[in-house]
Amino acid sequence: MLFQKRGCFRFQQASLAETREKIKNPGRGFYEIHTFVLGQEWDLDNLRWCIKDRHSLALVMLDIRAARDRELTAEELSGIAAVLGAFGSLGTDVLLRVVYDREGRGMQNEPALLSRVRGHMRQLAPVIQAHRGHILLLQGLLVGSWGEMHTSKFLSPASVRQLAEVWLEETDLCIAVRTPAFHRILSGYGGQGRLALYNDGLFGSETDLGTYEDREKDLKYLEESCRHSLNGGEAVLGAGDSGASFLRAEEIVERMKRLHIAYLNDAHDRRMLDYFRTLTYKKEMLYDYIEEHMGYRFVVRRVWAKSPGADGKTARLEIHVENTGFGTLCQEAEVFLILEGQDGQRRELPLHADPRRWEPGTTAVISADTAGPATATVYLSVRRRADGGVVRFANQGQREGAVILGTLSSQYSPPQ
Repeated sequence: MLFQKRGCFRFQQASLAETREKIKNPGRGFYEIHTFVLGQEWDLDNLRWCIKDRHSLALVMLDIRAARDRELTAEELSGIAAVLGAFGSLGTDVLLRVVYDREGRGMQNEPALLSRVRGHMRQLAPVIQAHRGHILLLQGLLVGSWGEMHTSKFLSPASVRQLAEVWLEETDLCIAVRTPAFHRILSGYGGQGRLALYNDGLFGSETDLGTYEDREKDLKYLEESCRHSLNGGEAVLGAGDSGASFLRAEEIVERMKRLHIAYLNDAHDRRMLDYFRTLTYKKEMLYDYIEEHMGYRFVVRRVWAKSPGADGKTARLEIHVENTGFGTLCQEAEVFLILEGQDGQRRELPLHADPRRWEPGTTAVISADTAGPATATVYLSVRRRADGGVVRFANQGQREGAVILGTLSSQYSPPQ
């Protein structure tokens, strides 16, 4: 309870119990691949039935091999725009990977000249930028087998820089590269905050199927340099003594924390996903724990009515929010305190807080001076700036995506 000279304030905190229900939040979680090939007919009308209800994002694989010897046509660019728009209309975030190869024959299927690849990137950039509100990142630089930046003519440091330059200069999106070596090549070239890693060999071997040159050194580098990046990919069972079947649940979680994993393929490798289901971590199935903790996971731990506001007529709340996820929220978002009176009147107060800075494994403290009805239910809300997408807290007791903090009562009386 908070008392002061000119008024009396009482705050009754809600239970704030952490929920074990699955939370569908933007920009994180499991995904599946949706492939679109130039020259084939695309059924966008039935796309909604192909996206699982619990998935908030999808990997869009765009195969432009048919144009490897020419420019993309206006009709093809219009079709690509329609694909990106369709995912946006469904409220699904996109991980976009443009490729020339889906057969493991990168050398044969990609263009003969680097200039052609750069030309395709320049053609695609305005289309991508027009839909950037729901495109989380660009995976790869078009080249290599399966677009994974191996088995390609264009992977020298100079070529990688020339390709990345197009994405970095003509879009404002993050780009993900396949290995820490490529990440280092581009570090400081366009800003590290726009670089991420996609690892499609996670747990497949000691080197994650060639991802690392020196595993511990590279893991330490990624742990620091990718703290605010969208990292993810595919978990692979592997084979032999180095396979993931010899990893304990604690080791798997620790690796995902170090890599700040935000998203994983929910269809491949099924053997690995099934292995996750055989393990237990913190008294729950490991698969479920991973699903809950990929990316960010915000939990309000406590709320204090700590001190009066500067004018003596408001109460100051101190809100403690813990991020128990593997990573951070990587998109701009706004934080609001909502006061709802007994008469249904609702007031939103924007707070000076940046959820992107709520680091994994730490607790952020938000201060808010409140002024509203004599008795009000108090909520906390986070919404993405780009599209208003609600970021839900992992607390019980929510309304329209806002977590209930408690009830604030005030009786202000003027000085005698």
